[in-house]
Amino acid sequence: QPGIAHLDEAMRLRVTADDIRDLYGVIDELEKAVEAGLSVDDAEFAEQMLSTALMERASMLARALDNPRLPEVQKQRVRRSAESDLRRVLAYDDPPAKARLMLAELLAQPDGDRHEARRQLDAYLQADDLPDDQRAEALMMRGRVQTSFEKALADFDQAIQLAPDELEYKLTRVLLLRAQKRWDEALESLEAFLAEQDEPAVAWMLKREILREQEKLQEALDVFQKVHELEPDELSPLQHRGEIYRELEQYDQAIAEFTAILEQKPDALLPRIHRAEARHRAGQSDEALAD
Repeated sequence: QPGIAHLDEAMRLRVTADDIRDLYGVIDELEKAVEAGLSVDDAEFAEQMLSTALMERASMLARALDNPRLPEVQKQRVRRSAESDLRRVLAYDDPPAKARLMLAELLAQPDGDRHEARRQLDAYLQADDLPDDQRAEALMMRGRVQTSFEKALADFDQAIQLAPDELEYKLTRVLLLRAQKRWDEALESLEAFLAEQDEPAVAWMLKREILREQEKLQEALDVFQKVHELEPDELSPLQHRGEIYRELEQYDQAIAEFTAILEQKPDALLPRIHRAEARHRAGQSDEALAD
């Protein structure tokens, strides 16, 4: 077998591999072994080993994309390499279903191929033996890349039915309704969500944003107060309350909110500018100039 020496070297490297550079060496030796020639059994073993190594390398590359310091040009190159590895895995007989899900996740990125992502997810979801949590994850992913609101909502609803304890899924559904300006439905879903959960601040924050978009400013003020009670160290609710009071021309209340922020964070620029404006409109010219 002309390729047996390369296969032996690949196995040696696989045992001692410590990082992704070693994994590149394993894949290189396996490719040389298959290309040079192996017996039927050894060729099958080498291809299985190659598929596993490619999956592992693709996983490492995909994790590297989470690094915020990775330059955009390099990020694109890393993503293309991961996609290439996963496509090679899928070309083998009986590929692991996870490879299709990983590829779909990469393709679903904002500058990826959403149509191809949906196609991969369609194929992934055809499997009959998927656990409910994995099927729900794939449905949520497919819902995010759907071009039709109705199809996206159907995917989200099915995912929530399969994984009712996943809070993120329910909030994602609310975001979809909000994006479609179906504010009443979004608020109805949020109310149901808040009724069954321990009042997570993120849900209240989402509710306040929807109320502001509807220009229900007085109701939004009440929600901001609720968020502040849940997250007393978070200053953004005070900032939003101050802005609403400013819109309502209730300048004394606006000044009080911006002052509360500046007492905790004196170097905050935005609340100081907004307090200056509120003071100016309230006739407090000297204080406005001081700000």
